[in-house]
Amino acid sequence: MRRGFVDTPDGQLHYVTEGEGDPVVLLHPSPHSWNFYTNTIPVLARHFRVIAMDTMGYGDSDRPNPPYTEMIQYARGVPWLLDGLGIERAHIVGHLTGAEIATEVGAAFPERVDKLVLSEVFNWNTESRRAVHERIHSIVEPRDDGSHLLELWNKHAGSIDLIGRDMLALFFLNLYKVNLGPQPVEAYGHMGWDGAAPWVMCRYPFWDRVVQIEAPTLVLHNEGGDLVRANPTIVEKMKNAKGIIVPRAHRIGPLEKDGAWAKIVRDFLLDRPNAG
Repeated sequence: MRRGFVDTPDGQLHYVTEGEGDPVVLLHPSPHSWNFYTNTIPVLARHFRVIAMDTMGYGDSDRPNPPYTEMIQYARGVPWLLDGLGIERAHIVGHLTGAEIATEVGAAFPERVDKLVLSEVFNWNTESRRAVHERIHSIVEPRDDGSHLLELWNKHAGSIDLIGRDMLALFFLNLYKVNLGPQPVEAYGHMGWDGAAPWVMCRYPFWDRVVQIEAPTLVLHNEGGDLVRANPTIVEKMKNAKGIIVPRAHRIGPLEKDGAWAKIVRDFLLDRPNAG
């Protein structure tokens, strides 16, 4: 894998790339980084030029100033990335928060999208669903006795099987950047930069935008996940979509070490028949 940065009007955007062929852009959940796709990139890189970007404000990408409050602001990072790399069109793949950003990319920038993969995509724009993310996301302030480190570990590692660089990226997001401007208090409240993209996601007019997508789209949900009930409704509302229910016990498919999730995405992008 090779790392790089693209200059954008809102700062530097970090990405990792591997492989050759048609470009595929991977959009991670928040708060995470490109490293979320460590097990996905090698599978796709056998057939494609894979580009995993850090969403603005996360990983090694710069914080936007002022903080983003609309999904289009996150989505425009994709054409900025493509412009910086001299790429006209790409396949776009997103998971969880990344799928919400990918939805807006498909709706707002159809000329830049070949195929679209929306994994664990959902309409979060209701009061009760916003409350879910308000409970999940918050900045952990540093403490002199170091107890905040254990709190961060329990908060993230206890709920998601993440280790190594991605866990360090979460520590960096909460600790190193906590006192660096711009501060998001007015924009995101207690959710801070940890919940910046989720805050926006929970105010995104999902149903208004999903019907605007024209690109061939794969809508993926895991069988045992809480969001699987949305799959048939989303597919029905889209112009050119197919849905797949992945036989999994949870909804973190890209983290699977056997690459099963990545192979479903690969087959769809390659037009293989077992892609649904």
